[in-house]
Amino acid sequence: MKYLCPYVTDWRCWVKGKEKPIQVCKICIEAKRVSTLEKKSERKVRGIPIEEGQPRDEKEILTETKKEIPTEPDKEIPVEKEKGRGTVEKEAETLERLEKDSIYLFESEDRESFFQILNGQGSKISCVTTTHPQELMEEYDIELEDSLWVSSENDPVAVSPDNLDDIILEIKIFLSQDIDFILIDALDEIFSSNHDPRIIEALNTIEENIENSGCTIIFYAPPSSISKKNLARLKEKLEIKEVPTIAV
Repeated sequence: MKYLCPYVTDWRCWVKGKEKPIQVCKICIEAKRVSTLEKKSERKVRGIPIEEGQPRDEKEILTETKKEIPTEPDKEIPVEKEKGRGTVEKEAETLERLEKDSIYLFESEDRESFFQILNGQGSKISCVTTTHPQELMEEYDIELEDSLWVSSENDPVAVSPDNLDDIILEIKIFLSQDIDFILIDALDEIFSSNHDPRIIEALNTIEENIENSGCTIIFYAPPSSISKKNLARLKEKLEIKEVPTIAV
């Protein structure tokens, strides 16, 4: 007979009896974490079938990948505008004023500024986003240590917005990985896809796990996408701060 895990919703426990040794639980959670990381590594070669018992080296994989990519005519590469000195100094000063072990709210329609505020400052950044991570990095020229794509797309990389357990598990993994900042750009989808008790439980879990992590979490909350009710709930349930605005 299988029992429900006392720590993670919907997990099944194979240990017989009502009493569970805490060491066994720790091993189980660690195994889940390692499995999640291994799946992420496999995503890098997704789309190239590897038959069981026939490992393929990196050279072979790269050769096949190259064959599958159609050649395109040369395109004109747009010249990126360099940031002005004032903008760089503004971002650096904002970064200095963000405290560790804290949660911030970026309440603005300026999504580009949300992702650029930490860019080029040498920080380790992970992201929970509704945009495919590869597209996000290309669009905003941002370096990510790790990422979670929150989407209803039928894709092995995506996690559905109503799968709150996996979303929170990923955030907990980020917090354990010596990350400086976690950017969360999926509030609207999470709020609209889950019931209030589950959301409140998830927010409490985030707040408990950020303590002594050395990390800073920043929620992106554009007023046009997040209802006033959900914004109020977020501020009520979390000890949340506004991202400081620095005048140039």
